[in-house]
Amino acid sequence: MLVCGIVAGISPKTTPVTGTLSSLAMGYATAFTGVLIPEYSSIYYLAIVLTLAIVLAMMFVYFSGIVKVTDNFRKVLYTALLASIIGSLILVVCFFIPATRIATVLFLTNPVIAILVSVIEIILASLFLLVDFNDIERTVEARLPQSFEWLASFSLIITIVWLYLEILDLLLKIKDMVD
Repeated sequence: MLVCGIVAGISPKTTPVTGTLSSLAMGYATAFTGVLIPEYSSIYYLAIVLTLAIVLAMMFVYFSGIVKVTDNFRKVLYTALLASIIGSLILVVCFFIPATRIATVLFLTNPVIAILVSVIEIILASLFLLVDFNDIERTVEARLPQSFEWLASFSLIITIVWLYLEILDLLLKIKDMVD
């Protein structure tokens, strides 16, 4: 899954094959998560429904023109994504430093912070759907080769899977907090 995804991103001409293989693998992997723990099956179905609802809502927001994807919009989103990645890496590094391990664990196990971070990630993934829709639209309008259309579609699939996993993570955190 990972190798095909990287190859698809590096070489757009291979995306019809590598992107399809990677997407199938992601589909099986996400479906397998629902089979792993049967008592959580209702949460997995709820995550699917919520993901679909968010995708449809963002399609409406984009295609109705409520939100315009501008260069500034993209810069803000990519900056937020980079900040999220850097923040996660800092937490990983802090966990392995003995002097900061306790504070890091306390931070990571705080349910309010965990839920807040999940909500922020869901918002970020949802906004990236708008970027993906815009990329697909621009690719088609520019009449780029079909391999670039495949790449834009593959990007959309990655964003939808990311959104699903973030929603699933949030639902599991809420369930753990309630139990």
